[in-house]
Amino acid sequence: MVSPYLFSYDLMWAGLAVIWLSRLAVRSGSLPWEGMILLAAWIAPLLMAPVHWLAYVQIGFPALLLLLLVAARRANGTVGANPPSRRSVRRTSSSKEPRRALALVG
Repeated sequence: MVSPYLFSYDLMWAGLAVIWLSRLAVRSGSLPWEGMILLAAWIAPLLMAPVHWLAYVQIGFPALLLLLLVAARRANGTVGANPPSRRSVRRTSSSKEPRRALALVG
């Protein structure tokens, strides 16, 4: 059986996902709601106990579901609002680099 509750130490590994997804968002752009979800997932472990004591609500599980939504969107290949331009591949005939056949141009 699995407990339906999440604790702050259970969300420690989610921090790595938040950092990784934040780096991807900086590189390839993101939608406005993604930043809010990443921030909420980052501070959820800090707010879980006080929110539960005051309102008897678990916020860890919704935070993880929203983080999964962002990760699934990225894995689906959907890019952010302002994706960088695609790089094209061209052949070079430079005498400085005779061994290099292809170069990436931004």
